[in-house]
Amino acid sequence: MRVPTYTSQSAIQRQTAAQPLDVQLSTSAMTAPGRAYADAGATTKQGGKQALNFGVKLFEASAENEAAKHTPKYKEELSAAKAKYLKFHNLDNAQKEYDKAQKLIHQKYRSKMSFGASKRKFDDAVRDHTVRERIDFRKKNNTRIIQVKTGILDGELQNANEIPSNLDNSAAVVSAAKVTAATQINKAFADGVINGEEYTKRQQKLEFDFAHNRLLAHVNNPNEKDPIGFVERFLTGQTSKKYLQESYKKLTAAERQKIGDAALKTANKRIKGRLDGIKLRESQEASANNKT
Repeated sequence: MRVPTYTSQSAIQRQTAAQPLDVQLSTSAMTAPGRAYADAGATTKQGGKQALNFGVKLFEASAENEAAKHTPKYKEELSAAKAKYLKFHNLDNAQKEYDKAQKLIHQKYRSKMSFGASKRKFDDAVRDHTVRERIDFRKKNNTRIIQVKTGILDGELQNANEIPSNLDNSAAVVSAAKVTAATQINKAFADGVINGEEYTKRQQKLEFDFAHNRLLAHVNNPNEKDPIGFVERFLTGQTSKKYLQESYKKLTAAERQKIGDAALKTANKRIKGRLDGIKLRESQEASANNKT
């Protein structure tokens, strides 16, 4: 008896190679640990950077505070030094002494700083103030120098103007005195005490004053019997006096006339005084005669 067999309608396939799985691993999932590690590193780096920035800012703030603490003291002491040396007896050395004091004061407060950053910020804080104060000191000290030296020059010229007023001084002595006075004016101009315009005015005035004072000295001379005639001879260039001859050539016509007018007024007053004296004596003599 035959045994019946089962025949499959489809042959079972024979697997000859590996087949892909229906479920695959995600790329995102695979890289997640790396990203997480990188993110953690970035966060740590950012945190470190922020901490560093905070530390730098804190250090800078500390440096600024230290500089700010000493800046007002520096300015106050510099101001005191400025006032002191603007009264310094040696005018020509006052600027040098002030500059020296400024450097010492700056070094004094700079040495109190704990950090190099503090010193730099202190330098920055006082730099402009220091420059302004130095410029102002120079300006005021120069003004003081000019005032003092101008006063000295005025005194020297005033003393020189007395020399032609004394007829005991010869024409040579008077001329030498004028040269000395002119040299003093030249020096004042060279030193910047007077400007060009002032220089010209003073030189012209020196010539005028010497001639004026010399002429008046002759007019007021008791031995001069004809003061008006003396003035007229000066105005016409016919004077016999050597110094006045020299002055006549150097003065302008307007200057000669101005000097002459002043001398004529003095001469007229002298003549009037002489006439008044004569009349008084005549009156006194007549009164005495009447009594007798």
